[in-house]
Amino acid sequence: MKNRVLYFPYIRIPESRWLTQMLLYWDQVSSIVPYQFVQEPESLGQYMRCLVEEELVFQVIPSNYISEIPRFLEVFQRYLDNLGPEVSSRTRRFVQGDLFRIHIEKMGPIADALCRHRLARQTEYPWYDVERDTADDFMSYLATALGQLDSINSSPVTDNIA
Repeated sequence: MKNRVLYFPYIRIPESRWLTQMLLYWDQVSSIVPYQFVQEPESLGQYMRCLVEEELVFQVIPSNYISEIPRFLEVFQRYLDNLGPEVSSRTRRFVQGDLFRIHIEKMGPIADALCRHRLARQTEYPWYDVERDTADDFMSYLATALGQLDSINSSPVTDNIA
């Protein structure tokens, strides 16, 4: 069992009793934070910034690691290709506005694949709107893949039921 956890899907860890319990049971809590937020810590919000400053939460910068994930694009692309008719349902939900915003640094080359499947679109740089179920699947994939790297070695955790 790993002694560290990697929180997802959000950049900011929620201000809740859940986090306090996480800090009691795990040696380290991390969050997937694009480098832009490291350069602009005020973007993290006061609570998250305090957690980082007190070294209670560590930031995993995805652009530093995505290239280390074997077949990062190919594995997720295969997942999308195997969704079959579900892709049409997701595309419909995407057009209807069932979206989740993801920073480009988290997606890397997968952003183009999602756009080709009509499951994402770039909005204001550096953000993409992604169909919600696809975003949930992707963030689960990203947290799991990052956690498997020796340098991160963390179990993915979330407070999000989906």
